[in-house]
Amino acid sequence: MAKEAKETGSVRDWTAKHAGKHVSAAKTYLQKLGQAEDMHDRLHAHAEFVHKHVEMCHERAKALSDVVAAASSFIGACVSVLHVNKNLRGIARKSPTHEKSHEEGRKQHWKTAL
Repeated sequence: MAKEAKETGSVRDWTAKHAGKHVSAAKTYLQKLGQAEDMHDRLHAHAEFVHKHVEMCHERAKALSDVVAAASSFIGACVSVLHVNKNLRGIARKSPTHEKSHEEGRKQHWKTAL
């Protein structure tokens, strides 16, 4: 379902699509109730209506689950980058500083700057 939202371009379109499904299911339910001849037909129409709504809720829950999983992966990656950055800063802070010395012609030597 999250892919559907990407295809249409907005969450508003995705929401409108699902609202349309609910309206369509309600219309079908009312039509079947109007055509029902006895209590058995009415109960059958109601069971179909409830089943349809449960399926739609399952679809929305799956879409939300996909979005939360993607967000969780992204946040996990960001936290990993922050930890690496923090560790690198700690290493840099603890290491000695060096500066170039040009004492021997073209060779470059490093000496500790104390």
